[in-house]
Amino acid sequence: MKQLLIALCIVCFSAQVFAQDKTAKESYKDYSYITLKPADSEYFQNMKQAIDIMDRAMEKGQMEQAINFFTEISEEEPKEWLPSYYAAYCYATLCFMERDRLLRDRYLNEAQAHLDRIMKIQPNNAEILVLQAYVYQQRVEVDPTSRVQDYGTMVQINLDDAAKLEPDNPRLHFLLAQTTFFAPESAGGGMINACPMVHTAAKKYEENPPLNDIAPKWGGAIVSYMQTICESLNR
Repeated sequence: MKQLLIALCIVCFSAQVFAQDKTAKESYKDYSYITLKPADSEYFQNMKQAIDIMDRAMEKGQMEQAINFFTEISEEEPKEWLPSYYAAYCYATLCFMERDRLLRDRYLNEAQAHLDRIMKIQPNNAEILVLQAYVYQQRVEVDPTSRVQDYGTMVQINLDDAAKLEPDNPRLHFLLAQTTFFAPESAGGGMINACPMVHTAAKKYEENPPLNDIAPKWGGAIVSYMQTICESLNR
């Protein structure tokens, strides 16, 4: 039931994404919102270090170390949105490392607290909207029977809003491809149905590389993995 409804939600969303006109695609070219701090600043270097810890994390303790680092940076730089953004992403990632439903919800509560904070700093930021959709997807995963209707709708709303701001955002297309890839074929999902979306997502990552070393880039590794599988299906 969960996979069916999410897949239907994503299929609906895909049509809306690709229906965006040229004006919408060209309306979000200013990426200076990431940070105005120079690359040699203490903030920038601390962020690079925290991101490196996050990228290397293979267990909960390492991910929690990254969270602590991002949280400290956010307290030192309250006007910057990226530290809390990454803290929220780390909490969402912790859900994949945890089976206890209560603890997973606790992680997502922490992620939401960080997102609520930075939405006040960057109210029209496509990256934040996509991450919010990702967190809502995790809410559904915790308890699909009772949550898919409410949170599925919230996923849709945030992805729609992100697409209006930045239709070429790679992480937006990653969520589209991933959800379809792992959904059952009976619900319009599956590897074969997802492969065109996977190729689109891979193209978006190639065409829209991170602006700098601390800009969001998550999702690319999974897209590469899915693309490898898609290529093997065509042999």
